[in-house]
Amino acid sequence: HWVLRSFLRWAMLNGVQQLGTGFFLLTMYVAKMQQSDSLSLSEAVTASILFNVFGLSIRKIGQVGVYLKECIVSAKRITLFLLSEEVI
Repeated sequence: HWVLRSFLRWAMLNGVQQLGTGFFLLTMYVAKMQQSDSLSLSEAVTASILFNVFGLSIRKIGQVGVYLKECIVSAKRITLFLLSEEVI
């Protein structure tokens, strides 16, 4: 059960890292086209470059979230072990 949850957590993190950035850029482009009915190549390239600059920090935020979740799960496990009757 724990291995499956850990696998799903890391699979989701990797999926977000690989697909999330492209989906976000696509959403930005669609919103721009809906607002102004045009999107020039220079605007698209500039947005892509800026997003790639900040993409690493966005991915790191996701990883920090995963690490925090793992710490919470580990703390719960340790607490349950220390409160068990076998230790006392």
